[in-house]
This record gives sequence, C-alpha cells and structure tokens, in this order.
Amino acid sequence: PPRSTLFPYTTLFRSELLNLEQQVHIAKEAMVQAWALHFEGLVHYFNIVYIYGHFPVIVILLAVLYFRHREGYRLLRNSLLISALAGLLIWYLLPVAPPRLLSHYSFTDTLAIMPVTGGDLQPGFFANHYAAVPSFHAGWALLMEIIIWRATKRVDIRAFTLVLTLSMFVGVVATGNHYFLDVLIGFVIVM
Repeated sequence: PPRSTLFPYTTLFRSELLNLEQQVHIAKEAMVQAWALHFEGLVHYFNIVYIYGHFPVIVILLAVLYFRHREGYRLLRNSLLISALAGLLIWYLLPVAPPRLLSHYSFTDTLAIMPVTGGDLQPGFFANHYAAVPSFHAGWALLMEIIIWRATKRVDIRAFTLVLTLSMFVGVVATGNHYFLDVLIGFVIVM
C-alpha cells in the first residue's frame, strides 16, 4: 500500500509541524538534503554519524563516565531516562512520521540507498523508526557534548564531540530522518 495509508495518524500533526516550520522560516529540510545528495561522500558520512554516532557512543560514554567521572555518569544516565520518558509521551500524543516516509514530498531515505555496514545498532525494542518528534539523535548528542565539556578540559576530546554534535544536527536532516523542529524539540527536552 502507499506510504500515506501506512501512516494516516501522522497526517494532522505532520501538516501542523510543516506549517509551523514555514511560518518561522526553518522549513529547509529539502534544501539541506538536496545539497547533501550532491556529494556521495557526505551522504555516506552523515549515514555513518547517524548509525554509529548515537547508541554506540552513548554506551561507550556511559562506561567511561562510570569509571572516570561518576557525577557525569549519573547526570547522563538520569537525563537519558527522563528525556526518554518525555519522548515516549510525545510519540504517543503527537505521532509524526519522519520526512523519509512522506510520499508526497521528495525526501530520500539515504540509509536505504546507501546502507551502512552493521545497520542500525540501536536495539529494536528501544527505537521507534516511525516517529520523528523529538530527535534524540540530535538531543542526546548535545547532552553528551555538555557532559563531556564538564568532565574534561582536553581540547581534542571537546573538538571531536563538537564535530560529532554538529554533524548529527545536520545529519539527521540530511538523511531524511528528522525535521529541524524535531531537533530543536530534542534540544529543549534534554536541557
């Protein structure tokens, strides 16, 4: 069946979200994705960031913080749990399909056309691949950035995490998985 019949419950909220983005002049997802699709290497980079820069980084950071910075560990653990609960409530009350699933727009699912070896490393029970709002890929990247900046003064580590956070911010849109408003809502929730 057409994608629009697979996700009929998302039509109302998706339309409102896109209208709101247009009113505040941030509805630029198609432009960002079109730009990225001109560069195969960039699309592959964003796909890698989307897959490997999320769940694997969270697990590694939790382990490192547990042994080296207990305060940072507790803050990250608690923030992840609280924001995940808020996300579940939002996903339930305001279901919005990601741009890649919109049949009447020209978004491309970059992970489908250029898969990353290893696939999605996030456990299936922990992910809702059909819900876009909020973007925890971006929100949790910002959260990890803040915690790392509090935990270390090392410039190389801070620079790496800043690149990862900015790459995730652009990457979630360029891959067709999130709207800019999703990213902003993810940022607000983790803050």
